[in-house]
Amino acid sequence: MYLRLRANEPSDLRRAAVGGTTWSFRSRSDYWESDWVMMHSASQNPDIRAAETAEHLAWHYSFPDGAAIGGVTFAEHAELPEGYVVEVSNGWSWFWTDASRAHAALSASVMVVDHHDPRLLDVLQHSATASHERDGLVPDIWLGMEVDGQLACVAAVNVVADSTNLQSVVTRSDFRGRGLARTVCSHATAWSLQRATYATLGMMSDNAIARSIYLGLGFTCDKEFRSARFSQSAQSQAE
Repeated sequence: MYLRLRANEPSDLRRAAVGGTTWSFRSRSDYWESDWVMMHSASQNPDIRAAETAEHLAWHYSFPDGAAIGGVTFAEHAELPEGYVVEVSNGWSWFWTDASRAHAALSASVMVVDHHDPRLLDVLQHSATASHERDGLVPDIWLGMEVDGQLACVAAVNVVADSTNLQSVVTRSDFRGRGLARTVCSHATAWSLQRATYATLGMMSDNAIARSIYLGLGFTCDKEFRSARFSQSAQSQAE
């Protein structure tokens, strides 16, 4: 639907390009401990997509900034030139909703969780993808639910201009299957749409339970992506 990028510091966004039917940008990611290239091609022709992908990667590599490019995130249907990818991780999906689509409500059982609450770090250990801070950014709000006095489920929300991003949704493994994530995400979505036009989120594509929750809350899957790391020979191929 749209592309939105927030750079924490001017140096975080190193290069951006729009050429042919493809857009791309290179930014610094402390999470990945390297630079990262994000790209998308609107062309339906696989040969054009592959050619433009190679052209964009070569362009980003032609500006040595003192940091390696760790990999690339690209649309699900994209083809990378042979030899670039050494590992492709699980795909991920981008969702959005607005007030006309959302089936979400605030819940009195959902509480605001302090960013420095030690219980928050304990809950986040129950997910391999959740993060207390991402690229040095502290979420605008943490929301959660307690069960029997224990913090059992949490989610974070970042507000970016006229949209929000829901992330780091985690339920402790011993409290799963009780609908806690659905309640917290519903509250987070309703909270988001009180403050912004759109609520967005990204999730790993193979998480069927999470997908069911988000679709049930009125989110629409807008884009499918994959992320890949580069082989050591990628640099020489791009030059």
